[in-house]
Amino acid sequence: MQLIQNPNRWSCMLASFAMVLKAPMQELINEIGHDGSELWWPDLNPPLCHRGFHIQEFLDVCMKRGKILGYVEAIMTLGGSNRYPPKVINGDHEKRWNSYLRNFSGVILGVTRTGGRHAVAWNRDKIFDPRGFIVEREDADLEPDTFHPLLNL
Repeated sequence: MQLIQNPNRWSCMLASFAMVLKAPMQELINEIGHDGSELWWPDLNPPLCHRGFHIQEFLDVCMKRGKILGYVEAIMTLGGSNRYPPKVINGDHEKRWNSYLRNFSGVILGVTRTGGRHAVAWNRDKIFDPRGFIVEREDADLEPDTFHPLLNL
């Protein structure tokens, strides 16, 4: 996998998918139909003021390319409402998570130490962070929520 740097703070998901799909970012922008820069929430500071991207937009891109975009939660929970808080499903979450990471490449979504949402590419043993660096998983500035492995149709 080749490191691709995102050109702005709202394109980390775009750059991450460009890495795992081995496609130029402009090609993905053309397929999706926008570059994420449109101001949707002008009262917020960048990058939150921009449209950005939704994971489902990349699901469409992957399907057109003969790939299935998987969905793996870092920690499985059930429930969750005002009356009933979510409950963690018992199990070895770390073992489950590691088995997916060992066997697949894809995109990891999560939260940085400063609380911002972020996306990185994963290639079975290293994180390719579109902010411009390649690191070991334990050195990444990311608390993962979900992993989206790429699978062939």
